[in-house]
Amino acid sequence: MALYDENLQNNPFYLALEKQRPDLCSRVAEFHGIVLVPCRGSLTLGAYTAAQFETYVLQPSGEGYQTVDGKELTIQDSQVRLGAGFQAPANVPILFEETFYNEKEQSYSILCIARPIDTDQMEVTPSPGLYCLKNVEDVREFLGRHAEKLDKFISSFCHSFKEQERKGLRHHIDSVNALYTKCLQCLLRDSSLVMLAKQELQMTLLKQAVEMYIHHGIHDLIFNFVGTLEASQDSAFNKTTRGLQDLQQKDLGVKSEFSINIPRAKRELSQLNHCTSPLHKLLCLRKVGLTIMQSPSSSVSIEAVCADDLLSVILYLLVKTEIPNWMANLSYIKNFNFCNSTKDELSYWLTSFEAAVEFISQGNLNLSQERKVRFTQKINLLCQNDATPINCLFEYIANGNEAEVKRVLSENESDEDGVKMCHPLCSCDHCELRVSGRLNDPSIVTPFSRDDRGYTPLHVAAVCGQSLLIDLLVSKGALVNATDYHALSPLHLSCQKGYQGVTLLLLHYKANTDAQDNNGNTPLHLACMYGHEDCVKALVYYDLPTCRLNIQNDKGDTPLHIAARWGYEGIIEVLLENGASTAIYNKAKDSPLQCALNSKVRSVTHSPNRSPEASDCSSRRSSVSSTTSQSSEARPDCDRVEKLLRAAADGDIEMVRYLLEWLDEEPEEEAGLPSWTKLCHPLCQCPHCGPSQKKFVCLQASGLGVNSSSVDGFTPLHVAALHGHTALVSLLSRNGANVNARNSQSATPLHLASQNSHIQVVTSLLECNAKLNKKDRYGNTPLIHTCLRGHLDTATILLQSNASVNLSNNQGNTALHEAVKGGHLALVELLLQAGALVHMRNKRQRTALDCAVETRGKRLKHQQDNASGRRQKLAQSINRSVPWKRLCAPLWKMDAVFHSEVDININLTTVCKKIS
Repeated sequence: MALYDENLQNNPFYLALEKQRPDLCSRVAEFHGIVLVPCRGSLTLGAYTAAQFETYVLQPSGEGYQTVDGKELTIQDSQVRLGAGFQAPANVPILFEETFYNEKEQSYSILCIARPIDTDQMEVTPSPGLYCLKNVEDVREFLGRHAEKLDKFISSFCHSFKEQERKGLRHHIDSVNALYTKCLQCLLRDSSLVMLAKQELQMTLLKQAVEMYIHHGIHDLIFNFVGTLEASQDSAFNKTTRGLQDLQQKDLGVKSEFSINIPRAKRELSQLNHCTSPLHKLLCLRKVGLTIMQSPSSSVSIEAVCADDLLSVILYLLVKTEIPNWMANLSYIKNFNFCNSTKDELSYWLTSFEAAVEFISQGNLNLSQERKVRFTQKINLLCQNDATPINCLFEYIANGNEAEVKRVLSENESDEDGVKMCHPLCSCDHCELRVSGRLNDPSIVTPFSRDDRGYTPLHVAAVCGQSLLIDLLVSKGALVNATDYHALSPLHLSCQKGYQGVTLLLLHYKANTDAQDNNGNTPLHLACMYGHEDCVKALVYYDLPTCRLNIQNDKGDTPLHIAARWGYEGIIEVLLENGASTAIYNKAKDSPLQCALNSKVRSVTHSPNRSPEASDCSSRRSSVSSTTSQSSEARPDCDRVEKLLRAAADGDIEMVRYLLEWLDEEPEEEAGLPSWTKLCHPLCQCPHCGPSQKKFVCLQASGLGVNSSSVDGFTPLHVAALHGHTALVSLLSRNGANVNARNSQSATPLHLASQNSHIQVVTSLLECNAKLNKKDRYGNTPLIHTCLRGHLDTATILLQSNASVNLSNNQGNTALHEAVKGGHLALVELLLQAGALVHMRNKRQRTALDCAVETRGKRLKHQQDNASGRRQKLAQSINRSVPWKRLCAPLWKMDAVFHSEVDININLTTVCKKIS
């Protein structure tokens, strides 16, 4: 791939600097300076004087830099801006940056620049197009072998385009932009390109190359589509220009100094339709403009050309150059140019030609002074309104303007029934224009629209922390797992920026926690990398079974490696307590322990009571815990935990308080604190919630805490709930016990209380916001456990608290299946009243009614295997004790209603068919 890269250690200038001025190499690191090294291709001298190098060694001075020999310059926007002391102010582009070390292991930066800064051959302003790829040949040379990777994406797009051809302009804009993002994403998975793309210039060139290459591959499809849309406008414009063929230069007031350039400019403009990408066409317009301003003697800058003179020449070229599709070209350039890196440099020429086309369309070429002023104003207006619709939407999202976001996204949803047509199936030109107008309006944006970074509206909401807009965008159809060209999803960005509220919402909408970016990082990696403990807890606690704590990135680092390397003790605690392994080695053969840079972090990581494979049996830390971490010096030993759990099993409140050192609970504090402090959300750290969070997680000096657990994952709250000790459950909850903690079977305290019908405990846990629909390792919810045991009162409480009645376990059985199989008639009736579905099938394809019949059949068969006398007696007993007809009656009734509704729908469908 042809990129601006070289080995600086082989650069003649740098080698001469090290040989002739080693003192400068030593000093530059001491004052944190910078060395400028001209790229190899720009060097013309074979020998350098010792004094010359002083101009290339920079030391900080105020807001800029000063060379060793006293000259001033600044570094801004990847350019070295020369100031006082140089022959003339100029800008020299920076190609890339590297870090070097002297013999004392002190670091300093080297900037490779495009050319020497002490020569007389410098231009005052470098050509804007100096680092633009000019044509497809340049692009192919630039991409090299990597171009083959893009061909398969282009081929797939061309195949799908034929199936989607009748869709509107906005759909095709979004689909081409998605292709652009996908291709960039593919290239940036290459490790060598990832390093080079960190340099702004290289990333700019890569974007240009990808855009020009994919547009070259799909040009015929897209440009023909745009040409069809603009056919009527092109026809009208051509009619106007064909009527002006007798126009002379003097009629438009073209000055004589520009006349000599018009033939060459006309030849350049005639190549417009041979350009196969928007950027290529823009470069063509720019070349025409520069040709117009070129005089035989010297170049004339844009500022030196009057806008009136430019108007005259452009109007003449538009009339005389036989291009029959100006409207299609302008529409194609505006709507399909995605790389914004050269937009500012080229937009002037685009707006100039746009204004000239509109000027001709008015049909009057009388260049009065008033009309010339209006032309200049039009150019300025077009430049000011350069923001694309997608950029406007992104600005609304960044500012949290919900009303404007809703308005913009709703423009694509206007009711088609409001369009007045000759008749519903009419396809005349008048009706076709009305129907297709909205579909082909480029100002319409959708939740799938992207900018040149590959960002969708949901990406912007995530990166700006606009949690209130997440619901709106998802309801409009935004893709939660869409990725930009770095393969970053909205969840990646929210975790990188530390927006916990946005993270929780995205998780609620099924964002993929295992998605990896081009560097192999998951959202958890990024949350650990940037030290956002709250986001780490959101990812881990939201659904631990689906969050892979030990996944490795391209360097082999797990989230624990990263947290240890940067010294985030709180994050290390969370990861370890939820089963993160300390035995995994990265590609540098380092374990998380070896990545730790201080003894305190190393001691936390190297806790002897941690099991690297304990992910299934480790207890979770309280979901309301925050920044306070339990130190490794304060680990509870197994004996103390066992004592605490035995006390909890016995309901011995005083012993529990003694072991947890809650000896002096203040009555006034207890009265002022509700059984469950109301928080914004379980992991919130705002000023209101923070103090309560810290109070809840305060651990004792012994290391024994309210959430300490056994090897089976049982906490004191689990044990108290299992044995029905309501007062102890209330005490533990009030002091920060995690009401949703899971044991090794993934059972929560509510599971245990429900299956044993401890009604008061169930009520107390529900008041503490215990989650109703959590599943254990067998997929059973608390309600399913209750129905398995036939506890009617407990089931009533759970259903009144809005427990989901139709969730199924790993066998596919719902609560209704289990109640029927157990013969619990009252429970069956309760579940049916709560909305249980009788037609749901388990993994054996059995409905609840099938289970009732099947269970009775098994029992009758068992009866037949007994002695005849005993069989008859037992059958009578069973019939008296289990009223099967009464059990099945409500199921038959609901099943009949369901099937009757199906029959009604079938009949209605049949009637509709007959009517049509």
